[in-house]
Amino acid sequence: MVPRHILLWLKFWIPERVFAVLSSLPHAALMALGCGACAVAFLSLAGLHLSAAPTFLCLATGAATAFLSYRDFRWQGRAEALAAQAGAKSDLERHLAAQALSLKSQVEILTAMREVSRLTAEEAELDRLSRAVFQIMADLVGAEEMTLFLYDRDHRRFAPYLHRVGEQVLSSGEISPRTHGELFARGRELTPVFLREAQEQMLYFTVPLIAEGEPLGALRLGFSQEDAADSPQEFEQKEYVVKDLAKHIALAVKAPVLRARALTDGLTGLYTKRHFEERLSHNVDEAERYGAPLSLILVDIDHFKRINDTHGHPTGDIVLKRIGTILRESIRGTDSAYRFGGEELAVLLPGSDIDKAHKAAERIRKKIEKEPFKSAAGEPLQVTASLGAATHAMGFEKADAIVRTADQALYQAKRAGRNRTHAVGLSPPLKREKTLAPEIQTADTRGEA
Repeated sequence: MVPRHILLWLKFWIPERVFAVLSSLPHAALMALGCGACAVAFLSLAGLHLSAAPTFLCLATGAATAFLSYRDFRWQGRAEALAAQAGAKSDLERHLAAQALSLKSQVEILTAMREVSRLTAEEAELDRLSRAVFQIMADLVGAEEMTLFLYDRDHRRFAPYLHRVGEQVLSSGEISPRTHGELFARGRELTPVFLREAQEQMLYFTVPLIAEGEPLGALRLGFSQEDAADSPQEFEQKEYVVKDLAKHIALAVKAPVLRARALTDGLTGLYTKRHFEERLSHNVDEAERYGAPLSLILVDIDHFKRINDTHGHPTGDIVLKRIGTILRESIRGTDSAYRFGGEELAVLLPGSDIDKAHKAAERIRKKIEKEPFKSAAGEPLQVTASLGAATHAMGFEKADAIVRTADQALYQAKRAGRNRTHAVGLSPPLKREKTLAPEIQTADTRGEA
C-alpha cells in the first residue's frame, strides 16, 4: 500500500486533469504508460541532457502510473476474493437447503413407516390398511389419484382392489369392469417393475409391492403434470420417497393379502364359507350391540347340475365365475359376498332391513336373468337363480338362526317355480308361548318370463 503522503506528493507535481486521465485508464494502458515514462526518465538521466522539469515529470508520471496500476491490481484481487467468498456462501446455502430438505423427507418417511408399522401390529384388515396408505401418500407426496392393485396368481395379472380420486374412495365391490374398465385394462398390462407414464393432464407412478421376492400387488399414484413441470427436482424427490416407502408397504400388506387369499374362493373371487361364519358372528354381535339391522341373501343357481351334465364342468365354472362377478358389482362397499357351497352363494348386508335386502336380491336376480351367458363351446345359455332373504331379529341367541330362515325362504322360492325372490321378516321369539309360531311376513316376487 502506497503511503498517503507519497500519494499527495504525486498529486502535487502532476496536474489534476492528468491524474484524473491516468486514473480512468485501464490497467494495461497504465502499465505501458508507466514503463514508457520511466524509460524516458532513465534515458535523460543517462546523458541525453533533457531539462530537469521534463525528467522529473516523467519520473512522477511513471510513479503515478505504477501506483494506480498497483491499486487496480489490489482492488481486482479483492473483488475476485469477495466474489469467490460469495459463491462459496451461495454453494453452502444450497447445500444446507438440500440437506434440510433431505432430512425433512427422511423424517416424513419415518413417520409414515411408523404409522404403517402400527397398523401392521394391529393386524388391520386390508381395506383399512389400504385406506391408511392412501391417506399417507396424499399427505406425504400430494398424490391426487391412487389405485391399489392386487396380484391374481391364478390369472397372473393385477386387479384393482381400492381406488381413490380426491376424497372419494371406491372399494373392490364398487369397482367393476363396466364402470372402471380402464383400471382393469391397466391391471392386465402391469408387470412388477416401476413405471412412469403420462396420460392427458396426469403423470402416474406405478410401483410394485414385492415382499421377500413375492409380488403382492402394485400401487399407482397420479399427480398433476403442471406440478411436475413447475418443480422437477421436487418431483424426483417424490419418486424417491414412493420407491422407498413401497418396500415397507409391501411388508405391511403381505399378511392381510395372504389372509385374503386364504379366505377367497379361487374360482368366483368371493369369500369362503369359513370366512362367512366368522363375519356372520361378528355382524350379529354388532347388530345386537347397536340395534342395527342385518340381512342375509342366499342365492342358488337354478338347474346347475343340468348345466354341468349337458355342457360340462368348464361351462359350470364359467357360470359360477360370472355370477360371482355380478354379486360383487351389485353390492355396496359395506356388504360382502361369499361362496356358501357348490352353486349356492351368500350376501351379508349390515345395516339393511328386509325391504332393502329384498330390493338388493331382486337387483341381483334380474342381472343374472339378463346376463348373456355362453358355454365353453360358445353356445348361448339361459341361466337364472332363486334367492331367499331374511333379516336378523333381535333376541336370537345363535347367529345361525338367520341362515336357517334365509334357507327356508330360498326353499320357498324354488318350490314356487324358481327364478324368483322370497323374503321373510322375522320377529323375536315368544318366551312364554313357545309353541306358537312367530309372526311372519313374506314377500314373493316372481321373475318375468
